[in-house]
Amino acid sequence: MGSRHSPGRCRAILVTGVIALLLAGCGQGSSTEPGDRPATGAAGSKSGPCCTGAPSTKAVLEAGQTPVDLKVVKLDQFIQALESYKGKIVVVDIWASWCVPCKKEFPHLVELHQKRAKEGVVCVSLTVDTPDAKETALEFLRSKGATFPNFLLDEPEEVWGNKWKIKGIPVVLVYGRDGELARKFDYDDPDNQFTYDDVNKFLDTLLAAKP
Repeated sequence: MGSRHSPGRCRAILVTGVIALLLAGCGQGSSTEPGDRPATGAAGSKSGPCCTGAPSTKAVLEAGQTPVDLKVVKLDQFIQALESYKGKIVVVDIWASWCVPCKKEFPHLVELHQKRAKEGVVCVSLTVDTPDAKETALEFLRSKGATFPNFLLDEPEEVWGNKWKIKGIPVVLVYGRDGELARKFDYDDPDNQFTYDDVNKFLDTLLAAKP
């Protein structure tokens, strides 16, 4: 005579299975690259040892935050987007998913957004990846919690290189409230390598000036 589970035992097995699934899911997506920082909570406190890293898209939506997206644009479309931010200070980080220094610097842009958005600073990321690498770039942006405007520039290197006189990336462009380029931070000069501390100091100067 085959044995059957009692209703109570079935419920116990179901609960145990659910707990196991929750614990397993908690460990997924928490791997980080060297230099990554754990996600912070609403009060700025660090996450616990479980489920650290970027929040899932579902969690972002439930928290009322902007989901991470990536829009493919031509140069003229990107310039139009910049013009729409006129009246605010704009920080543009030019990067690519294949650029290791870019990915190392990128978390500083996310941190700047978290600290400066309330001051009227708009952070924008512009990847120069090819369109067929969009998903790779988007995956990176989501892993870093880049909840600000993100664009992929579908143009040859000579187009954006000539536009901003760029020899190599990463590059950070800062636009003033008047919509004009106020400062370019790059690594062209071996004796003058910028950091995001330099960007923040320059922002202090722009913010202190009367609109």
